[in-house]
Amino acid sequence: MGIYTTQSRTRPRFTPTPNRLGNATSLKMERLDLMLYDSTKVLIHGMLQSLRSPDQGGWDDHVESGGECLYEIHQMARPRYQGYRADAANRAPALVPVYERAARAIPHVKLMVRAIRRKDRAAAVESGAAALAEM
Repeated sequence: MGIYTTQSRTRPRFTPTPNRLGNATSLKMERLDLMLYDSTKVLIHGMLQSLRSPDQGGWDDHVESGGECLYEIHQMARPRYQGYRADAANRAPALVPVYERAARAIPHVKLMVRAIRRKDRAAAVESGAAALAEM
């Protein structure tokens, strides 16, 4: 047996161990999504209250808030990958996932921001109320 002889060795197969932090990480992401969801709802609600007031100013602030709201909703609208399938007994979800609710609200928020840019208070209030209803 010299240095240049080869032996066939069998390598141990790699078997992944369950990630103990995986559950904690997904719970943390879920909590962050819910916090973002709540803050976005509060932002839309605040914009609606401001738009419903008889005060005629603040259009620039509304445009900026609308842009922030769109950014947050687009962040939430991306579905989280779940590398597992639910078994047949747990197929029906209790609630609509946050990303689906956010995705449904996006067109209404876009319409609200467009109406704010046109300074159309009635259309902005209508679209904002529809966005809140979808969320």
